[in-house]
Amino acid sequence: MSKTRKKKSKIYFGAAAQQGVEDFLNADTLTKKHKIFNEDLHAPFSKLIENIVFTYRFINLGEPVESLQLECLSHVYLNLHKYKPEKGKAFSYFGTMVKNYLIQKTTKAAKNSTMDYIDEMSENKVEKLLIDRPEEEQRQLDFNEHLLLSVTKHLDNNLKNIKNHNEKKVTQALLQLVEYKDELDLYNKKQLYILLRELTDLPTKKITQSLNKIRLQYQIIKRKQVEGMR
Repeated sequence: MSKTRKKKSKIYFGAAAQQGVEDFLNADTLTKKHKIFNEDLHAPFSKLIENIVFTYRFINLGEPVESLQLECLSHVYLNLHKYKPEKGKAFSYFGTMVKNYLIQKTTKAAKNSTMDYIDEMSENKVEKLLIDRPEEEQRQLDFNEHLLLSVTKHLDNNLKNIKNHNEKKVTQALLQLVEYKDELDLYNKKQLYILLRELTDLPTKKITQSLNKIRLQYQIIKRKQVEGMR
């Protein structure tokens, strides 16, 4: 009679990993923390990072994937102490942490790439680009910049009053993305949704519902700003 093979669990970050994180937090010496991390947490965290890197295509940052994963693992280790079990599951918390870290690396790499391109241009060409910009275009750019600042300030001040959990997550993510507005094309709807999904772990439908509420506030602020110019 042949033995029935036991199915290997596909859950790589389950109850054991959650307990390992809590044991790490409760350990009273660095030696104990290192032991727990190496024996109980290294494998699940490595798999979590690997899945995020390949699922969200963080593989074109100009460095070996293995080095990128080790860098993320070090980042997780150094920030393990920030996790509060009462706030939710470790899987979700550290998954978001890793994605945010990789998004910041991506935007930094994009910024450096842009600066390298500008450095290759002569100073005269850069000056010409600025001088030749039509007045109307400059006025529109100034208007958009002022409008974005007004909307951002409003959302930030109103954050504490938002009761809906999803709306709050989307607003927080949007405020975070605005910090990188010079590197990101926030007016590109497709890119905006991709970034918001990565930061919030919410489906597109939920993000859209929250953005519709934010868009209404945006339109009200825009109308007031236009009326103030008359």
